[in-house]
Amino acid sequence: MTAVMLRPSPATAAASPTIDPVVAASPRPRWPWWTALAAFAQYGMLRHISRSELRPGDLLFYFGGSAHHVAMYIGGGMMVSASNPRDGVEVIAAWGPWYGSRYSGAARVV
Repeated sequence: MTAVMLRPSPATAAASPTIDPVVAASPRPRWPWWTALAAFAQYGMLRHISRSELRPGDLLFYFGGSAHHVAMYIGGGMMVSASNPRDGVEVIAAWGPWYGSRYSGAARVV
């Protein structure tokens, strides 16, 4: 497991004030419904792309036909994800055994 610390740059925050994939992927144990709602809203707002179109920085959405988890694709079949407070932010396989069966789709912010 590789731990990473992510902070959006001022330029990133200014360019995309309503969609912050780092915040969207952050664990929110007090409001799990908020995280699910944010993921679903983001998935609905963004332009969907195929797996063959993926580039680093694209967002990946998981949980079958609807999205309840968002992660950021970093290339090479890997993603940055914050699935739960215990594991924190980690770099993991985007289509591993658990996530692969729950993949909803991908989207690009810009």
